[in-house]
Amino acid sequence: SNHTDIIVNSQNETRRHAINKTRGHLWWKRTETVGYDTEIITHHTANISDLQKNINDFNNRAMEIINNRFNGILNIAELRERIKASVIGAFDISDKNFDENTILMPLESALRKITIPCLNFNIEKYYSLIDKKLSGIISGGTVKDDNIGSLLVAQQEILDKMRSDLTNSISSQCDVLASNLQQQASAFIDDIVQQLEENS
Repeated sequence: SNHTDIIVNSQNETRRHAINKTRGHLWWKRTETVGYDTEIITHHTANISDLQKNINDFNNRAMEIINNRFNGILNIAELRERIKASVIGAFDISDKNFDENTILMPLESALRKITIPCLNFNIEKYYSLIDKKLSGIISGGTVKDDNIGSLLVAQQEILDKMRSDLTNSISSQCDVLASNLQQQASAFIDDIVQQLEENS
């Protein structure tokens, strides 16, 4: 609802109509102007650029909120430090033959695989929906008078479509994150052991 503003501009047009009167009889008739009637017509216009801006602003704000929430799910830096401390704690660090770097290098490599997805959303298809939904009523980047209602309906439909697509993308990204963490959890120790053996 914060991204639905469409500015409607109004402009008055004044039209003058002559008031004519016919005088005379039969063959001697003549028409003369006896005055003028003034009519004021108000035209309304709205720019398509407002809808494009609303789509862009909605997308930017949604991406900001979604990616902040994804980052809030897991503090990756903190998680990595806790795992590192746990793994190092499993070794006897008082042993003079113990080389912490031998463990830290493969550990760092394994930890780099733990990532939070960043959601990117292509909004170009929503811009093309504008032309599809408003075909034939756009003139010079604006819609006029009764067509402004069509613009507002098109905007609501496009934003609803974006919201639905974003919801599906979030759900998909959550599945990817869960799958990624599951894979990393099951392969984590094996990866470290393998890299330790390779570096020995």
